[in-house]
Amino acid sequence: YTLRTLFPYTTLFRSLPITIVLVQHIASAAFTTFVDRVSDAAKAWKVEPATDGMRIEKGTIIVLPQDTNISVSKGHLELSPYTVQPNINPSINSAIRTLFKSTPGRLGVVILTGMGDDGSAAIKELQGRAISVMAQDAESCAARSMPESARETGAVKFTNTRSEERRVGKE
Repeated sequence: YTLRTLFPYTTLFRSLPITIVLVQHIASAAFTTFVDRVSDAAKAWKVEPATDGMRIEKGTIIVLPQDTNISVSKGHLELSPYTVQPNINPSINSAIRTLFKSTPGRLGVVILTGMGDDGSAAIKELQGRAISVMAQDAESCAARSMPESARETGAVKFTNTRSEERRVGKE
């Protein structure tokens, strides 16, 4: 489901000079297969697993592995072990917080289908300071609690309905 919901965003954002960091709750055993599936679904993008020291390049989707914290320094990723074990891993809240600290004022967030409220606390903290916060529409979610929880924070500016996708593409 995530790949089908990610595809409209990759199409929408293809012409923008951005990097997408994809944080997906997925077991380590399925990680390589997931990266391959993202690559197949987003052909116009370079898709790579996150590695320490990796240079951030526009037009790239970087997929964060389990048990990993991420930050950015001088245009390169810095990865470290995630030592606090949340119920879900990797932690979207942690990724959003650390990426925002290392790229202040340049972070946009899209919350896609998922269970629980991961991501909501971080976007609430960043409300008004992120470039944009989007959430998947409930009707297209396999599991809608993450996007709904994100919307409940008041920080979400857009939900990916077709009319809003056209509007975001013009901004």
